[in-house]
Amino acid sequence: MKNVVVTGANGFIGSALVHELLNHGIRVNALVRGRFNNLPRHKNLKIYQVSLDKFDTFDCEIKDIDVFYHLAWEGSSGEGRSNPMLQITNIKWTMDSLYLAERMGAKRFVGAGSLMEKEVLHDVPVMENKPSDVSVYGTAKLSSHYMTKAVSAKIGIEHLWCYLTAYGIGDNPHRFVCATIKKMLEGKKVLQFTKADQYYDFVYITDTARALYLLGAKGKPFCAYNIGSGSPNKLNYYITEMKKVLNADCELDFGAYEYKGIYLPKEEFECADLQNDTGFRCNIAYEDGIIQTSQWLRSSIL
Repeated sequence: MKNVVVTGANGFIGSALVHELLNHGIRVNALVRGRFNNLPRHKNLKIYQVSLDKFDTFDCEIKDIDVFYHLAWEGSSGEGRSNPMLQITNIKWTMDSLYLAERMGAKRFVGAGSLMEKEVLHDVPVMENKPSDVSVYGTAKLSSHYMTKAVSAKIGIEHLWCYLTAYGIGDNPHRFVCATIKKMLEGKKVLQFTKADQYYDFVYITDTARALYLLGAKGKPFCAYNIGSGSPNKLNYYITEMKKVLNADCELDFGAYEYKGIYLPKEEFECADLQNDTGFRCNIAYEDGIIQTSQWLRSSIL
């Protein structure tokens, strides 16, 4: 792997991936929409400012791409998740990205999925069930996954997909891990949650970026991988450990709210294929990742 493209390269995961790729001596063509002050100046990095809605007409000198990483997505959090027209547009933009990869002569296409794809499969088809409107986002991710896989097979590009649960320095401060750390650091006396007994497997951002690099280099084509530690646990475990690590003086009120989401079985977090096919193992323990993230929040947010 010598020459790659990364869309959404100025985002939380995209910028971490860019740094990881550059550390391996790989030439990176970064496609960004707006500011890119979180990207380094580097001889092997070339930045192109182009928005997703211009991918279908974007033409440049980028050729002979080994891996095209598509991470860009509008409305991946907040109210945008339940906006059906925005999410339908994301499907089109993902297809535009695949066709752009084809024009660039890309050998592989790596797409970033979501565990909400799996939640949709466990939830929406159930008879008489009334799924949450945030399943619109998961449905769009699932559609993008399946459509790009089918078209990749037709046009001769190797297709890989991955499910991400990243946290860490640079994350959106309103996302769950950062938001909960922030409340503890601010000295909130009572933190209220659901029972928080659904499974998760949080992976620190630098480990996530390394896993993406390894997927591009060694992953098996037409496979989908969980990027995980291999040791998923219930959400209340992660919250309790967070309190211990931060020595927070607060009460954790589990069960204060009703959980209306989907309980994925533990097996859905299996990542043996990732470990066996790429050799990936997490380097950053959850506790260490929380410490690093809390230090960043103290210095930049609080």
